[in-house]
Amino acid sequence: MMNEERFEQNPAVYHDPDTLNHTYAEENRRDGDTAGSSETFYSPETDEACEIPKNPEDADPGYGFVSGQDFNNEQMADIGDCPGSEEPPETDGLSSGSEQSLTNGESSTEKQILLSDEPTGGESSMNAGTFSADDASERTGLISADAAPENADPEPEEEEPFTLTSEDLHRLVEQMQQKNDVPRQEEEEEEDQTDYPAELKTVTTRSIVAAVAFLIGVRKQTWEDQYREDNPGLLENLMQDRDALLIRYLSFIRSRLMRNFKSVDEAIRFDLKNLDQSKHFDEVDFKQLAAWGFPVLKANYTATRYLTDVSRLINENIYRVQHLFPDWIKWEYIRDLFFIKNAEKPGVMQTERSRFSANRQLYPYGTYLHWKIAEDGNILYNDGKFLKLLYERHKDRFSDRSKYTDAAASAKNGIYDFIDRATKVTMVVDCENSDLFKLYSVLRGLDDGKLSKIDKIVLYDDEHTTEAWDWLEQLTHLTVEHIEVERIVDRKSLVDIEIAVGVCQSYYEDHVDSVILFSSDSDYWGLITSLPQVNYLVMYEFDKCGQAIKDALKEHEIYYCPMDNFCTWDVPTVQKLILFRTLEREFPYIIGRDPMEVTKEIYEKTRIFVSEEEQERFCSRYVKTLRTKIMDDGTLGLEIQK
Repeated sequence: MMNEERFEQNPAVYHDPDTLNHTYAEENRRDGDTAGSSETFYSPETDEACEIPKNPEDADPGYGFVSGQDFNNEQMADIGDCPGSEEPPETDGLSSGSEQSLTNGESSTEKQILLSDEPTGGESSMNAGTFSADDASERTGLISADAAPENADPEPEEEEPFTLTSEDLHRLVEQMQQKNDVPRQEEEEEEDQTDYPAELKTVTTRSIVAAVAFLIGVRKQTWEDQYREDNPGLLENLMQDRDALLIRYLSFIRSRLMRNFKSVDEAIRFDLKNLDQSKHFDEVDFKQLAAWGFPVLKANYTATRYLTDVSRLINENIYRVQHLFPDWIKWEYIRDLFFIKNAEKPGVMQTERSRFSANRQLYPYGTYLHWKIAEDGNILYNDGKFLKLLYERHKDRFSDRSKYTDAAASAKNGIYDFIDRATKVTMVVDCENSDLFKLYSVLRGLDDGKLSKIDKIVLYDDEHTTEAWDWLEQLTHLTVEHIEVERIVDRKSLVDIEIAVGVCQSYYEDHVDSVILFSSDSDYWGLITSLPQVNYLVMYEFDKCGQAIKDALKEHEIYYCPMDNFCTWDVPTVQKLILFRTLEREFPYIIGRDPMEVTKEIYEKTRIFVSEEEQERFCSRYVKTLRTKIMDDGTLGLEIQK
């Protein structure tokens, strides 16, 4: 049916529902308010009220554009619909009736732009001509927040064609381009712009918002443009996750129903066309949903009943995608972006649809999600902004910046340059003065290809430190050598001297010329000054390293970088694996004990420091849900419900 590019593996399973063969409205990165006096007209196709300003200077240019990008003719063809309007077939620009160029501000004879019932094709150059009211609203991007009522569609009303000169339209374009640059600049200011040295700067991640954007049905091309660079490989993983695809398909159908409700409903009632015969959907999606046991298509259904049914299916199955989000995010907050309470009650979905139609410019990329309407710009811009607004919506606060900030490219490039200049590199870790999970964040945050030159990681570990360090080899592709140092005197550790001896041996015997040293202890300074032939890169922790040692490193031109800058987004996943293994070792001793007491004990043994609230969530989800199981040897045991 469609000729758009499919994913290679299995078109039926991995089909992207948003690659339809017609123009979609270009999603907004930041939106504004309608302003100024205006004339109201009704589209002859949709009967929806739209506003065209009498004075172009009053027009709000914020609608229908991607912020911060140069305005061009192709974008003009993708500006969003009037509220509730049917989307036009794909065109490259305005229809080519009367050819009046608006490029580069050139304007000659005024051309009258008339409303017509059908949109017409045209060249990619901005030619003024005859086009529909839907087309007019798309090109100007002017939408009235009151265009659609809360609970009912407006009655059809005949209106005379309006006249808009090419000069007026050109001035609108200029205003749109000028004002639309502002929101992008404001959003970029949310990044860490402090004038730190390059190695201290951070950026905000976009992993969580990328998953949400996929699930709500943002079209594939837009997703790739916005999120692929920050999340290589994520799209491919999501496209092979059946549960993620299930919610994406259903969310896509719901969003398209809301956007094109009137035309879809009329096609069902008057033309006897079901959803799979509509240009707004793809029949492959419905076939795949049916194959998975979710038949959406029904006989003698109205668009209203379809909207209710699809919302019910989303409500019943949204739990399936909980695994896509880390445990440190409150799942109920994410769930509420999709779950609509009382969706099957009369009028509930109609109210949601009317609200979305009238305010679609306030939704991310013009795609529906269950969100309180507010002038927040693109809530899916980055993880920091999204988490802040998500928690505020629930009268809560998210404050752990380490979960959504990462070392800037300048810091990572400094590490890559150090490795590239080396002949042979070894990572040396002072386990007494380093955090395992921060070290893991560094290794996870760096490119595996760049780290391939590293010979091995050598852990110098006091015999009394946590056994969690034994997990490092399972968490990285690098060779790990674990050296446990015994204590001769209980109060005195010999780890520092062992590190010094080990580095000297590596230099003289193994020809290691460069060392990446993980430690916040100033005791390693004796090693650096005693063996200046070796190149050093020091990774430290903010709260454990004094300013004096950093000043000394800077004075001797030794590169240093804080481990704290690297994103800890995936650290809870690793911590959970370690907690599971520790809990399993406690199985023989936990019968009759308080679940929270057991939970606190395993956190203490693994030296994983989290809030009491996170411990309680782990206890409720995993410790309290332990169940009995017949083991392979026929005995009765316990099992964690993962």
